[in-house]
Amino acid sequence: MNNAEIRQLRVLGGMMSSQKNRVNDLLAHDRLQMPSEVITFSKAVMAEAGLAKRVNSAHINTVYERNFVAHDNDGEYALIVTVLNNELSK
Repeated sequence: MNNAEIRQLRVLGGMMSSQKNRVNDLLAHDRLQMPSEVITFSKAVMAEAGLAKRVNSAHINTVYERNFVAHDNDGEYALIVTVLNNELSK
């Protein structure tokens, strides 16, 4: 991912924490202009979070370990996890 995409991912991470419904809406209507890996991972995280009020690091880590770690040969998903977790910890 380039720097612009990482900045967008940081914004998305902040929104996952405070505006979960908005993120679900963006994902449902294909309005995110981001790499397909980010969209796929974000959809899985939002599904994992389910009815929780906010997305947290446990949701992100669970999704990564359960669905993506085995196929993350280039470290792209690990980068997504790191950026999202950093944003959620702020």
